[in-house]
Amino acid sequence: MGGIPQPNLNWNDPFEGSFEGSYVDEAGRYRIEHLLGEGGMGKVFLARDERLAGRQVAVKIMTACYATGYQVLLQRFEREVAVLAPLKSIHVVQISDFGLTPPDSIYEGAHFYVMEYLEGETLGQRLRAKSFLGLDETLPTVIQICAGLREAHQRGVIHRDLKPDNIFLVPEKSLGALVKILDFGIAKVVGEESREPNRPTTIGSFIGTYRYASPEQCLGRPDIDHRTDIYSLGMIIYRMLSGTNPFGIGQVVQDNGYKYWIDCHVHVEPIPLSSHPLCQDLPAGLEAVVMRCLCKDPQDRFADIDALEQALAALPGFNSGHWHWRLS
Repeated sequence: MGGIPQPNLNWNDPFEGSFEGSYVDEAGRYRIEHLLGEGGMGKVFLARDERLAGRQVAVKIMTACYATGYQVLLQRFEREVAVLAPLKSIHVVQISDFGLTPPDSIYEGAHFYVMEYLEGETLGQRLRAKSFLGLDETLPTVIQICAGLREAHQRGVIHRDLKPDNIFLVPEKSLGALVKILDFGIAKVVGEESREPNRPTTIGSFIGTYRYASPEQCLGRPDIDHRTDIYSLGMIIYRMLSGTNPFGIGQVVQDNGYKYWIDCHVHVEPIPLSSHPLCQDLPAGLEAVVMRCLCKDPQDRFADIDALEQALAALPGFNSGHWHWRLS
């Protein structure tokens, strides 16, 4: 996917309202409607694909050209395009196009890519609204996350930033929610370590989200593999079922305790899931599955996503054919 040209860095970041109604590409295919959101690398707009009867799409534009560490952000943006393009799982957000904004655009020469427009909410938003989720929501969500991770891992892609805010839930009648994994901006591609942006080269070079990062990721180890995603998924499952985290970290520390979180991931054993009031009646074996995901040593976790799925499918009451937990 290399060969993406350097952008023009002479523009200032304008008020997004002036961008509405304009085209993001020189061919005049994607017409901007309005801003959906923004993050560290850029902004995401709702647009219409006029070549496909006005189908709604989401366009991510890299608007961070004046940010500190711009070249690293650019590498991550380009990497996300390269990583997402070949992933065809229905449980991974789909990318369909990329390029540079035209010379007459207010974002002149900025990189962009086009992805499917998703309506719904992130798992993070749902958890902030409901605190915890029951088995009937948790297990279908987890199985679908596993399906998306399997596609990524089979292609040598390690997400490295799996967390509730990067899991999107699209309302769907038969599943309750169709799950999509988002944001592969810091993904690691096995075999491409020498070209990885911001590659940690010494112990302590942390990359990721500290609340959900594995011990080896917290230590900045350069040799992490797909099992780091299994740990992060274990953190997510624990949060969904219990309404809290495995280390008893309170809200004040959650908001301000970067070093404390790192220390817990590396040194503190997780609190048994069954000790939480919401988890007293979990099906036999489920706690062991979650706690195995959270093992400090990657060798002690599930060997891969297939093994994790098999452990879930072996639990009493689980019906994988219908994507749900059969509650008694």
